[in-house]
Amino acid sequence: MTAGTAMTAVVHVAGPPRAGVSSVAACLRDRMPAVMVVDTADPAGTRDVPRVADVVVFVVSAVAPVTESDCALAVSACRSTDAVIAVLAKIDDHRDWRGVLATNRQRLADCAARFASVCWVTAAAAPRLGEPEVADVVAALTAALSDPDLARRNTLRRWEALLDAVLTAVRDADAGHLARVSTLRVDRDALVRNHLRPGAASVRHPVQRARLELASAARQRCAALRTELLDAAAETTVVAEIDERVRRRCGEVLAEVDERVSVRLDDLASELGASLPEPSAVAEVCLGDPPLRQRRLESRVTTVLGAGFGFGAGLVVARWVTGLAPGLTVAGALVGAAVGLALTLWVVAARALLYRRAVLAQWIAEATVAIRAALDERIASRLLAFEAAVTTARSASVPAQRAGMAERVAECDALLRGHVLAARRAQGFREACEPGLARALSAVRDGLREPNPARTLVTDR
Repeated sequence: MTAGTAMTAVVHVAGPPRAGVSSVAACLRDRMPAVMVVDTADPAGTRDVPRVADVVVFVVSAVAPVTESDCALAVSACRSTDAVIAVLAKIDDHRDWRGVLATNRQRLADCAARFASVCWVTAAAAPRLGEPEVADVVAALTAALSDPDLARRNTLRRWEALLDAVLTAVRDADAGHLARVSTLRVDRDALVRNHLRPGAASVRHPVQRARLELASAARQRCAALRTELLDAAAETTVVAEIDERVRRRCGEVLAEVDERVSVRLDDLASELGASLPEPSAVAEVCLGDPPLRQRRLESRVTTVLGAGFGFGAGLVVARWVTGLAPGLTVAGALVGAAVGLALTLWVVAARALLYRRAVLAQWIAEATVAIRAALDERIASRLLAFEAAVTTARSASVPAQRAGMAERVAECDALLRGHVLAARRAQGFREACEPGLARALSAVRDGLREPNPARTLVTDR
């Protein structure tokens, strides 16, 4: 070999899984025994490698084009080596390998600009029939190892990788401290905001929400009760039954809503981690009696109207009977009188029943309004007592909570001060080192772009 490759050359064979890396590496060991071929897919094979690679052989399969992860693997494998040979393996199993090759060439060039000039060759390292076809790989590898500028370019590529890693580490250290400072400030603000604000607000919102829910349910229940009782009163003929039913149903609705309030308070206590206060005594709801007795003037008017209607109807009946036979005058008068009296009594009774039904309807409306007001008062009083009890209990624990919060804030402040100082030091170090590192990296990349410079840009000599 040339002077640049007087010592044993090292070739790394890399690639994604199941791409044929091991087969290509085995063929290269057989064809080029003077070269140390390392299969990077085998961890045991890289254990005793003395130095970085002189050439990287990156193997991909012809089964499908390379993916983003394959491109990232190529960048990682070739980070410290300038000479790269790309191999499209398994061309004996796939007829469309030419299209895959063209796609791979474009995708790898798009991944990194340095891969645009990579030499692509094909191979069939483990064919199903015949001998392995790796002549193009051997020829490309021999040409790469014979390049007199190989050592210089590999040195520059290693310097590029090192300088880029150092620059990234310096910038990441600075950014990491700044991000940690920002996170600690947010945590401290949240800690102070959550522990120093009054606890009543955190109790008031769920209590108000429960009050709205229970009040809405009570209004709907009272509206349904009113409709039910009014329908029953409009069809009743026995007033006493309606009176008893109204009082019974109102009591049932009161008990039902009270039970619902108790269940909702249990849920609130579980949600807020508090205990329920003892229920206070509630006032009984007095409905009173409906004014069913008619006033004297209304009774007289009803009697007069009923009598007038009955007299007119009886007279018509008497004339009708007398007209049937002239000798039935007395009988017609008696029949007319009986019919008139019966109609009079029916009109008076019907008018009295309609009056009682109207009175009952008005009484039912007033009763449901009283029940609704009583329910609103009970809901408000029980929720207010619960809120006061929870707020009082939490207020008693505020001193202890504030003491613990002060300790946590002090710890957070200490961490914050430490990271602020570290961020300032990292920023100063970055500002001091970044320009020189950037100039050195730019010089190294300029050297990689020069075909055969007369001076070594790494040492500037």
